[in-house]
Amino acid sequence: MQRHTTSAWNGLLWACAGLVLGAAALVPMPAYAQISCTGTACSAIPITAAEFNQMYYDLQDQYTEDLFKDMAEAGVVSNLMGPAIGTVNLTGITFGASLGAGYKTEEKVDVNITGVGSFDDLPRAGAAVGPRIFLGVNLGWLLGSSYDPYSDPDGSARPPWYSLTRVDVYVSGLRHTERIHDEYGVDGRLRFTVRTQAAEVRYHLLEGRDIFGGPLLRFRGVSLGVGYISNYQKITYTTASNSVDINLDEGVKLEWDAPNLLILEYDTKTYPIELRTGVQLLYFLNLTAGLGYAFSTGDVSMFLFRYGPVIVNNSVSQAISPDTYFGMTLEESGSVPARIYYGRVGVEINVPVLKIGVEAVIAQKSYGATAAVRFEF
Repeated sequence: MQRHTTSAWNGLLWACAGLVLGAAALVPMPAYAQISCTGTACSAIPITAAEFNQMYYDLQDQYTEDLFKDMAEAGVVSNLMGPAIGTVNLTGITFGASLGAGYKTEEKVDVNITGVGSFDDLPRAGAAVGPRIFLGVNLGWLLGSSYDPYSDPDGSARPPWYSLTRVDVYVSGLRHTERIHDEYGVDGRLRFTVRTQAAEVRYHLLEGRDIFGGPLLRFRGVSLGVGYISNYQKITYTTASNSVDINLDEGVKLEWDAPNLLILEYDTKTYPIELRTGVQLLYFLNLTAGLGYAFSTGDVSMFLFRYGPVIVNNSVSQAISPDTYFGMTLEESGSVPARIYYGRVGVEINVPVLKIGVEAVIAQKSYGATAAVRFEF
C-alpha cells in the first residue's frame, strides 16, 4: 500500500540542513545511518524496519548528496572571497577587515521513498561565511623603492619586469570561537570555532595610467595572483525540541518531538589563480573585475543525532501510552569539489586613506559576496 508523508518533514530536514549552512560542506562518501523505533506502539506504526532503512537511503540518494554538494561548492566560493577587495596593483600598504559569504541558490525537490511515500518540496541550498582581517604590502615600497604610475605619465621610470615593485603580498586570517544561546535567530545552543589563514602574491602585469582628466578616469592596471587559503571550522549545535508530523494513508498520524544534535568539522585548503583589472571613475569609485580558477582539497565529517518520543494518533492506538521513541543517527564524511572556475566584480568607495567596498563572485551555480573596510597608504 502506497503511503504519503507530508511536507512537515521539511521542518526537520531544513532545520538540520540549516545547521550546516554556516559552514562549507561535503561531497558524500560511504555513510553510517540508522532510523529506528523503540517502544510499545511500534507495532501500530505501519512502517517496517526495512522501510526505515529504505527511507534513509532514498533521502541520501535523492536529497542529501546534492545538498552536501551545494554546501561544498558554496564553501569553496566563500574561501575565494579574499581580502584584496578593491585593489589591483598596490603602491604602498593596506590593511583592514572583511566578511565574505558563499551561497548556492535554493531549489525545491521531491523525494520518493520506495514502498513508503514521498517528501514534497524539500528545500535545498548552501551557504558559508568567511570573516578575516588582512594586510597587504607592495614589496618595492617595503624596501624603499615605491613606484606611482600616475606620477609617471610617459612611463620613463617604469620598473623592469623583475623588480619587486611589481609584487604585492597579502596575508589574512582569523581565530575565533563564538557561543550563541537562543540569540540572533538561533534556536538552541551553538558553538562555532574558526581558524582561517591565507596568503596571496600578486604580480603587476601592467601598471596603471591616466586615461582622461587624471583621477576622473584611470586604468588601474592588470595583475596576476596566486594564493593559498586554509580554513578549519567546527560547529556543535543542539536545537530545542521541535515537532514533526507524519501522515500515512492508513489514517495514522505520527507526531515526533525531539531535539537535534549536529557536530560538523571540516578542514579545507584552496589554491586560486586569478587575473584582475579595474578602472577608477571620478576618483571616488574603484571598479574591479577578475577571472580565476581554484583547486581545493579537504575533508569534512558530520554527525547528526535526533531522538525523542513519537505519539501515534488513530483509533487503534489511542490507548497506548506515549513511551515510543524514534531515533535517527547519521555519520558522514567526504571531500570538497576539487576544481572551480569563477569570475568577480567589485566596487569600492575611494576617499583618501579610507576605502569601503563590496565584491561579488559567480562560480557555476554558486554566488559569493564580500564587504570590507580597509585603509591604504
